[in-house]
Amino acid sequence: MKVLIYTPPPPSGMMRGGDTLQLPIGPLIIGTYAKNAGHDVKIIDGIVSDSFTSDVSEGFIPDILGVSLLTMYGILDIDGIRSFISDVKKVADPTVVFGGAGASVLSEILLNEKLADYIVHGPGEEVFVELLSALETGSDVSGIPGVAYLDDSGSYVKTAIKKCGGYGLSLPLDYSLMDITRYFHYTLDNKKGLAICTSHGCKYRCTFCYNESFYACSYQTRPVSVIISEMNFLNKNYNIEHFIILDECFGIDKEWMYELCNEIIKKFPSVTWWCQHHGGMKTREDYELMYKAGCREVCIGVESADPQMSIKIRKAIDLTRIPPEIDMMHDIGFSVLGAFILGFPDETFQQLLRTCEFMLSSKMDGFYISKFYLIPETKIYDELVSEGRFKMPKTLKEFQIFLSSKNYTNYSKIPDRELNVVMAFFNLMIKLKFLFSEKNVLNNLYTVLKKRIIGSGKNKQFIFYTFLFHFQMLLCVFAHPFIRKKYKLLFRNYESYTPDKK
Repeated sequence: MKVLIYTPPPPSGMMRGGDTLQLPIGPLIIGTYAKNAGHDVKIIDGIVSDSFTSDVSEGFIPDILGVSLLTMYGILDIDGIRSFISDVKKVADPTVVFGGAGASVLSEILLNEKLADYIVHGPGEEVFVELLSALETGSDVSGIPGVAYLDDSGSYVKTAIKKCGGYGLSLPLDYSLMDITRYFHYTLDNKKGLAICTSHGCKYRCTFCYNESFYACSYQTRPVSVIISEMNFLNKNYNIEHFIILDECFGIDKEWMYELCNEIIKKFPSVTWWCQHHGGMKTREDYELMYKAGCREVCIGVESADPQMSIKIRKAIDLTRIPPEIDMMHDIGFSVLGAFILGFPDETFQQLLRTCEFMLSSKMDGFYISKFYLIPETKIYDELVSEGRFKMPKTLKEFQIFLSSKNYTNYSKIPDRELNVVMAFFNLMIKLKFLFSEKNVLNNLYTVLKKRIIGSGKNKQFIFYTFLFHFQMLLCVFAHPFIRKKYKLLFRNYESYTPDKK
């Protein structure tokens, strides 16, 4: 069968990958496995593509239209998704299958509103191939795990999630399915980079995360030989020298991590890479091997530095171990980033202040900061619903209203303006630190403007919203000096650290 996989662009003002346009790994994985099963596959990424007709060669009439919703925020542009599906249906009569974390959350609504015929929920590489086989042969789909649909009576049916694992993870990705040159980015030392995936899932049960409902807390590594093969292909054919490992939590399996690092040391002595993981799970020996294998930057998920809040969200992290771990990583040579979420339900001023003080004193080199957003099918979501503090939207239109930034609901005990100023301050601080880092300012500014934004294949909308975001960030920080003082947000209070090159 002919299979068209479409990734809608994020809503205006949002960009997959932040300052860099990130390769949509999920659709590429799904496309690879469908092609391996004998199907004719094409992938369209709405960020870099204009329309169905401009990207699909004449004569490609899809039997299946797969729509990948990486997050539920794709619904904010539901009119654009409907328009794309309509364009395809002008020349074909495809079965429409939605997948991804966003589709899993919204499966019943997508089906009831006739936007989709089937939903693949949970890890989809094997499920999608099984579904294609059933649709091609006219077989019953009720026995396929990880599928949602409406039966003949119109009743909603959702089969049990298929956990990570199986043959799918052993297949090397088929990069010919996409123009991956559109997703390159450059490090400060001018290395060309690209995102890759080395494992699926996560074993942790954080209450704010969809992991428990989407992955069923399962975790599966990809074979080291396959990862090395992909890195070799990208290095030899595209001169990729820096890899962004997008795993939810890198290196949970220590034996596998050691095997991978040792192979990278032997095969790619000059490459570098980035990863993220759970703090407190690695030893000095682990970090030294990672550094020797080329890892130069690690993001640690902290979320909240308040002990009570950390327990409440089931972060399963010993906060007292993080500062010495950061010092140890700096001593080895790493740049250390931290991930934080502001405004958890019922979070107080004192709890957020502890997080701010931790961030200011931690000597972290950078932060990924976001406000808390409620995600359906998470523990926090279930709690707020049971308490009557949130009512589940029943239609896509209601979900659009719920997800709109104009209708953001703050469940914490901290005013919206204070959350915005705290977030803007730390974002601005890191931007300035990057700009005035060890290399000269003009070179860093050139890297940002030329290679990360204007000259890297990004569209005009992305460039416009990038500059708008930074202008709003400056305005937010400097217009509220009393809020900054309240949270001790003074630039001189930030204990920065930049590791020596080794």
